[in-house]
Amino acid sequence: MLFRSAMINARMTSIDLDVSYSQIAVFMSGLEKPFNMWTDHHVRQGFSWRPESVAFRTIEEAGQHMVELICSDVEVSNDAVRVIQTPFEVSQDGWIEVASISESKSFKIPSGKYALRFECFPRVGSKIPRIRLLFSTQDNALFRVIRADPEISKTDDLLVSPASPA
Repeated sequence: MLFRSAMINARMTSIDLDVSYSQIAVFMSGLEKPFNMWTDHHVRQGFSWRPESVAFRTIEEAGQHMVELICSDVEVSNDAVRVIQTPFEVSQDGWIEVASISESKSFKIPSGKYALRFECFPRVGSKIPRIRLLFSTQDNALFRVIRADPEISKTDDLLVSPASPA
């Protein structure tokens, strides 16, 4: 089921998404093969990227996650245990999707070049896990593992050549 949302602005938009296979993807709406193939290297670094699609490895294998989308420059959260940044370019129509294997939701953001930052938070008590996706306008965003937990590697040896579509 595809859900259309209003344009994301500096205020946060929040959705619930049923994550499966430890991944959440952000990609251009209408992309024929939106998901990326993962190699062992991708799994270790926590993301698989190509220009129109990026997938991030979540802490929890499956289940409901609260996903916050923000179009603004926001400091890295002190509570995030996994933080990864990649470049991401939004086409002229501005429609992107945030998806898991089983569910996709669509949003419109201004076209342009962004640093897309993924922040993953641990489950607190009985609350569902939380993820923040931050879109910060930036012409030359770098690939960076800003904060790594024990499940991924914080290394300078990132695999940034485009992944194959799945």
